[in-house]
Amino acid sequence: MWSEWMPHCGFHVLLEAYRLDQAQVSQKIHKYKFDDMEKTYDSILSPTGHFLINYETNGSNAVPTYDRDQNGTPDYLEFIAKSFDRAWEVEIDSLGFRAPPDANGSPRETYEVFCKRFSSLYGSTYFFLEDEISSLPGNNYPSYIEISTNFSFVDYEGVTDSTVRDSMAIAVTAAHEFNHALQLGYNIWDANPNPNGFEAVDLWYIENSATFMEEVVADEVNDYYQYL
Repeated sequence: MWSEWMPHCGFHVLLEAYRLDQAQVSQKIHKYKFDDMEKTYDSILSPTGHFLINYETNGSNAVPTYDRDQNGTPDYLEFIAKSFDRAWEVEIDSLGFRAPPDANGSPRETYEVFCKRFSSLYGSTYFFLEDEISSLPGNNYPSYIEISTNFSFVDYEGVTDSTVRDSMAIAVTAAHEFNHALQLGYNIWDANPNPNGFEAVDLWYIENSATFMEEVVADEVNDYYQYL
């Protein structure tokens, strides 16, 4: 099914980078976010209104344009909107997780997702250590998610239709990354004191619980089999 093991989430990479050099990584992430916000995005709301999907139609980050239902909206964007709505429905409405927090610690009603081209990542959840929410107990942070516009490197056994492949990869990515956003509203434990800066001591649990959400939210995909 997969020619080699390939981690598909960038969240644990960010946590490891914070651990190694908190100041330098924080500076680079802030610059990345600032440069990002200088861009002009098109956007759509998901059907429930819980997610604002930001995307580009030109350049390296342009979303795929296939539109099989010919309704004027690329199927890729519809997959993202519906998959994240599904993640919210299962993880919050059914399982009872708190909605991801905003900068003030209040439950966020609309969460932002950005479409970006990655070469080998499915997506990532971003947060800034300086934005820790003081009104909540634990290490809590507001966040946003980036999801790839490129899943050409994904190979699901028996799936030859690239549109079906994209829908499957998007479904598990939404379930996984959104769970990271929810985790950031509870507690990302910091090993204190730590001479190197921030260190998430529950990294294994962070990734494995998000991977488990793939099975709960999109159980027919089984993307996580690559880790077994």
